[in-house]
Amino acid sequence: MAEHGAQSQGILVVDDDEALRGMIGEHLRDLGYTVWEAADPVAALDIVGNDAQRVDLVVTDLVMPKMSGPHFVERLRELRPKVQILRISGYPRPHHPRLSADVPFLQKPFTLDALESAVRSALDGG
Repeated sequence: MAEHGAQSQGILVVDDDEALRGMIGEHLRDLGYTVWEAADPVAALDIVGNDAQRVDLVVTDLVMPKMSGPHFVERLRELRPKVQILRISGYPRPHHPRLSADVPFLQKPFTLDALESAVRSALDGG
């Protein structure tokens, strides 16, 4: 069952692992979110930069081709300062001076329930 308000919220999923990206996207669509998918940060920035797309949350892997995770997060913040970000990674929570400690983090592998909870928390600003 979709969360209240999910139909009006857009989520961009950015991960170079096609199977994982597809699974995340499908689950979030099943919950009622509008979902876009991108295989790398460059494609993701094109989506975020399109004013017609209402992206409320970016769920992003941190280790991807074409751009580092910290640089991608910086560019996201430049384009959409208020967009929420949920970082996912198979590596332990990274400590990087350009990544705010208050940006939510979800360690791979994760369950769909954990993903749903982390997405809802990120969208709610916490």
